[in-house]
Amino acid sequence: MSNSKRKIELASTTAAFERYGVCPKKMPEELRNRFLMDGKVHFEEWYIDESNPTGGHLVFRRKEIEDLKMLAAWRMWRCYEFTDLWLHMALTDFPIAEKDVVIIGSEGPWFEAVCMERGANVTTIEYRRILTDMPGYVTMTPDEFALNPRTFDAAVSISSIEHDGLGRYGDPVNPDADIETMRRYKEILRPGVLLYFSAPVGRDVVVWNAHRIYGRHRLPLMFEGWELVRTYGFTPELLDHQTIGQEVGRNYTQPVFVLSNIA
Repeated sequence: MSNSKRKIELASTTAAFERYGVCPKKMPEELRNRFLMDGKVHFEEWYIDESNPTGGHLVFRRKEIEDLKMLAAWRMWRCYEFTDLWLHMALTDFPIAEKDVVIIGSEGPWFEAVCMERGANVTTIEYRRILTDMPGYVTMTPDEFALNPRTFDAAVSISSIEHDGLGRYGDPVNPDADIETMRRYKEILRPGVLLYFSAPVGRDVVVWNAHRIYGRHRLPLMFEGWELVRTYGFTPELLDHQTIGQEVGRNYTQPVFVLSNIA
C-alpha cells in the first residue's frame, strides 16, 4: 500500500469517528438507505458495545492453544458447532499443511488452533492487539499490517466480516465495509488462492449493531471477484429463511464457503 493511499484511508477513518462517534447506538439516518440497500434489506435492533475505548488487548496463551489443538485433532467443535464441523470438512478436502494462512478477526485462538493442527503457519490480523507466547504464531493489527503488507497462501474468515462497519468493535461506521473487506482479501491472496469463509446466511437483515445476515441481495455482492469452489451446509433455500418468534438477530445458519481468488 502506498503512503498516499494509506493517508487517505486514515483520514477517512478519522472523519467517520468524528461524525458518528465510537459504537453509535443508532444507525445514522443519512446512511440508512445504504445499509438497507434501499429497502431490500430488513432492519432489527440488538445493540452491543465491544469497542473497548480505553484500549486493552487479547491474550492467546500457548497452553490454551495447545489444548485447543488437541480438540481440533479430534475434529471437535468449539464455537459454532455445525460451522466448526463444516470447516473441518473443508480443510480436509482442501488442505493447508505448510501454507501461510491469515485469519482475519479473532475473539479467541480456536480457529488459529484448528489451522495450526493442520500444519499451517498462522498469522492473525485483529483490531485489538493480541499478546501471545506461542512460538511461530504472528499477530498484528490492521494498522500494523498496512505498514508491512504481504500475501498469503490461504485465508480463514469465520463469523467476522458481518460485523464490519457497524461500530460494534469500535470500527468506523461504513455501510460498505464488509464488501470493502472482501476486496482487501483479494489484495493479500494471490490468484487461485482459497478463502475459507463463513458468515450468517438467511433473510437479508442488518441487526444494528450486532451483525449482518446475508441473503439473496447482499451475499452475491460479497462474492464478486471470487469463484465459488464448494459449499458446506449451504442450500439456496437458506437465503429466504425466516422463522417467526425466534430471538432477534439469531435467525440464521453459518455455512462454510470455499472461494478462490479470481485474478
